[in-house]
Amino acid sequence: MLNKPKDYITTTDDPQERRTVMHLVEKASRERIYPVGRLDRNTTGLLLMTNDGDLADKLSHPRSSITKIYHVELSKSLAQGDLNKLQFGLELEDGLIKPDSVSYVTGATKKKLACRYIVVKTALYAVCLSTWIMRL
Repeated sequence: MLNKPKDYITTTDDPQERRTVMHLVEKASRERIYPVGRLDRNTTGLLLMTNDGDLADKLSHPRSSITKIYHVELSKSLAQGDLNKLQFGLELEDGLIKPDSVSYVTGATKKKLACRYIVVKTALYAVCLSTWIMRL
């Protein structure tokens, strides 16, 4: 597991030579490891790293129908209207992104959200949630 800091790309190789999570773990293991899923460059959070390609495929491929749950803390409160926009889905460059559910975390401020969805295409990861919020 890696607590990914801001300004790192979640990829094994970047043709634009930006900092990747692989730079953070290059001495962590003698075996080849790589990230499962992805987090947006501006997103911080827990990222699973593995040397098990079958596990990585099972956790991230749409055919597995694995439920993904993200708890997100925002830098500012999210208005109910914007939360509704997230719930109904937003059109991004690569298509419509719609969670199974999104809500405020019970007992917390409106800066904390819980987002749940089943992966239906590989573009649906935490990056989508951060993209939604940046667009609102």
